Amino acid sequence: MTLSDYAQSVGRHPVDAMVDLALADDLATVVDAPLSNTDEDAVRALVTAEYTIFGIGDAGAHVTSISNYSYPTHVMASLARDKQWLSIAAAVYRLSRQPAEAFGLRERGMVASGCHADLCVIDLENLAVGPAELVSDLPGGARRLHRSATGYDAVIVNGRVTVRHDQLTDGRAGELIRV
Repeated sequence: MTLSDYAQSVGRHPVDAMVDLALADDLATVVDAPLSNTDEDAVRALVTAEYTIFGIGDAGAHVTSISNYSYPTHVMASLARDKQWLSIAAAVYRLSRQPAEAFGLRERGMVASGCHADLCVIDLENLAVGPAELVSDLPGGARRLHRSATGYDAVIVNGRVTVRHDQLTDGRAGELIRV
């Protein structure tokens, strides 16, 4: 529901309705204000363009206002599964092998003998990005915007299961790589 729709349903000005919502839940309300990519035809053209490389991030500079790390789940669940702008295989390629090739990461982004491949085992029907919420899990209790994901059965890094059904099993199987 948009803020305008909500405000109209309660007979309030949108600004007043937003303030009422924020006060009602002790300022925990999260307001999503899309800044770009609101033209679906333009987004589809970008997503399906052969040379577009998926990726977004700001190294955590805006953790209290942006949660863009959920884009791989969005690509798989929304753009590939639901909208069918890409096949599932094409989405996996665009999220793994294509960026590895573009950045010169040899032996990465594909499952082949001699290659390093981190694998996500997914339940495609249940793959989804959760709603945005503020959590206080940073050092010193600092808050950040978080979006959970469902539908991941396991994550395997260097042949070791690191996550199984949203439970961390081995958080040290990966390694930092430099190019």
